[in-house]
Amino acid sequence: ELDPSLLADSFFAHIITLEQLSVERLTTVTGGIPFPIPTFKDVLVTIDPSDAENITVTDPNGRLANVTIAELVAVNGFVYVIDKVLLTPLP
Repeated sequence: ELDPSLLADSFFAHIITLEQLSVERLTTVTGGIPFPIPTFKDVLVTIDPSDAENITVTDPNGRLANVTIAELVAVNGFVYVIDKVLLTPLP
């Protein structure tokens, strides 16, 4: 029943095209300061690595997602599992 374009937009809002960043490197490079970053679909999310044990991601609607599993190593980067669906900006 979902609009396919809404589903595709939400899917691509979960992909960040950064160099391969481990949790350790993410906290080191950013100094642990929250930072905005565009996703593959140009949705701006904010990553908060201030606590390496509790990294969070906030979507444009202010919905907070917790990283529940960090650093699943993939062929072309890392996979991070979060506990919520990130949404594109709501109208």
